[in-house]
Amino acid sequence: MKKFIKGVFLTMILFTGGAIASSCDPCSGVVCTNGNCSNGICVCDPGYKKSDNKCVSISSDYTGENWHGTQIGYYTFMRSDTQSVVYTIEMSEVTPNQIILKNFLGHIGNDIPLTIDLEKKNIFVEETVLPVGITNGSITNPSFLPVPYDVAGTIKANKINLTLNGSGIIEDYKLVLQR
Repeated sequence: MKKFIKGVFLTMILFTGGAIASSCDPCSGVVCTNGNCSNGICVCDPGYKKSDNKCVSISSDYTGENWHGTQIGYYTFMRSDTQSVVYTIEMSEVTPNQIILKNFLGHIGNDIPLTIDLEKKNIFVEETVLPVGITNGSITNPSFLPVPYDVAGTIKANKINLTLNGSGIIEDYKLVLQR
């Protein structure tokens, strides 16, 4: 009988200890997409931020239709024009800190990718971009002349200031867009 009681007691200790050990893992049962669990809290990967206990792309703050604003074009021979514009901005499907300015200059497929600086979260990385209508050096949408642009600017939740320099060849643009 003593052996039986010791056996039951030992079984209870092992079972309880195992239950306590498994409940000590604070990440047990935590699903963390685009991040990793640390002490029961989802820590988002670079380019993602916490929103409603999920990690979402930081570019989601800036996407959507109806970014209204002013576009100033500076052309060769010192000519310029100012016009009112409406642009749509989409999230990149590949890079979490990239947005796509759709149909730049009104040309379908003339989409400009813009990268958001993850350190400052409100400054575009100065970069040279080609419209995404160009693939491996060939024009996938021949309705526009693809021009590489040097892009710089600032971005906040409701306002974007951009400068697109057409590599000194064709034209330069300044865009001020608001929601």
